[in-house]
Amino acid sequence: MYNLLEEIRDRINRGLRVSEKAVREYVNKDEAIKYLRENYRRVMREGIVDSKEDIDTILLCLEQKAILSTYDEGQVKLAMELGIEVMEPANFYDLL
Repeated sequence: MYNLLEEIRDRINRGLRVSEKAVREYVNKDEAIKYLRENYRRVMREGIVDSKEDIDTILLCLEQKAILSTYDEGQVKLAMELGIEVMEPANFYDLL
């Protein structure tokens, strides 16, 4: 959980830097908004568990001692921190 908190703090700081850059470098308000939408979402959400469904999946794997099969970077990262085995979906389909 400490790693998650550090990750969130780091993302907030990166989000602030994206916002500061938009304010400083874009005179045109529409261009600034476009830049913010593209970059703020990316720095805040990529590679982190960001939905109830993601958390539910991780908790279910913990509860059932199951293997997680996903390409979601955030789920994979958290699963590995929690000791959940992770399998790429392509390998999962080979088992079937």
